[in-house]
Amino acid sequence: MTLGHRRLNLGLNGAFKANQIEAYQRNWDEGWINEAELGPPGVRIAKAKLHWFNLPRLHGAHRLQSGRPGDADFFRWEGVVAGWVLRLDRRPDYEAVWADLHESEKFLMTHVMEVERADGSDYGAGDLRSLVLALHMAFSFALGCHVAPALPVAYDRSGRVVWKQWAVPHCDPARSITPGWWSGLQTTDFDSYLQLAVPALMNSPLGERLQFQMMFAISSIVPAGFVEQRIMIGFAGIEHFTWHRLVVDRQMTKSVYRSLDGHERLRKVLKMASVPHSIDPLVSPALDSFAKAELARQGRRLDAADVATQIRNRLVHPTDLPGLVYHINDLATEAWALTRHFLTLLILNTIGYRGSYRNLSRLTGSAHEVAPVPWK
Repeated sequence: MTLGHRRLNLGLNGAFKANQIEAYQRNWDEGWINEAELGPPGVRIAKAKLHWFNLPRLHGAHRLQSGRPGDADFFRWEGVVAGWVLRLDRRPDYEAVWADLHESEKFLMTHVMEVERADGSDYGAGDLRSLVLALHMAFSFALGCHVAPALPVAYDRSGRVVWKQWAVPHCDPARSITPGWWSGLQTTDFDSYLQLAVPALMNSPLGERLQFQMMFAISSIVPAGFVEQRIMIGFAGIEHFTWHRLVVDRQMTKSVYRSLDGHERLRKVLKMASVPHSIDPLVSPALDSFAKAELARQGRRLDAADVATQIRNRLVHPTDLPGLVYHINDLATEAWALTRHFLTLLILNTIGYRGSYRNLSRLTGSAHEVAPVPWK
């Protein structure tokens, strides 16, 4: 270990003694390392393990006996996704640690996942990295908050550790009720969703587009920070979606796209996805009041695409902000809910999901109330 200017070079023992890791010292007992990948080039992997942080309970898991006297039973979720066998085990003391975890806003390993090829073949570190990223985004988008598959460890056919990655993706504090479109009880729907989302995320360039849009969606769904910033983030995801769906996918030229107003672009992609864009006064009474008040001023009846776009624009480009956005109670909050709802459904439609979902435009009701997606 060489110390100089707060920079350290850490030499490793064991299988990775040829590697050196660059680290940084904050003071005599604190510091950090950047992401590190350990293993020889071209390594071949037979099986790997991922360590999941802050992952809530999957209700589709089956109870398994530990097989050893005195050891607690555990729960396993298992599936075959995009040619990968995934086995996810919940820690035996999960119930006890989760009760403290979602109240303390800390981070803890809650599950371990074993991954291998369904056909039994070996694979490379690049394949594993791609899978880890896809699982991270797919699980996090469904839950509406970041959960992290971290610190992957890979083994060869003799059971020897041949590759590691020291990295923890972004992770949010644990939540007893997750805010995403998946309620936690839709076990069959979740399995079918993963069958669609994981291969789509691993398929470039579609995967890059979906990853970006899912990141926007997660940031707009998480109920943290100011509601105005969540509207802006969610609408940034919608604008990214409309550009790709209409221009990149060659539905129209750039010049035609730029000639349209934001509400026209949004309405067009909503219609293409069969997503309703009327305002439900029972779900969004403040938005309904806003549309009725604006009817006289603008001389036309506004739908949900109009309302979402106009409120976002008034926040980003204000003229008389207090009088145009904050004059109706809960208007901004309902606009945020509508924005996250639209972006979520557009993403689900893109991957071809046909199961049930939790309507994120709703701010009241049961956390486990779901309905079929609006397209056939």
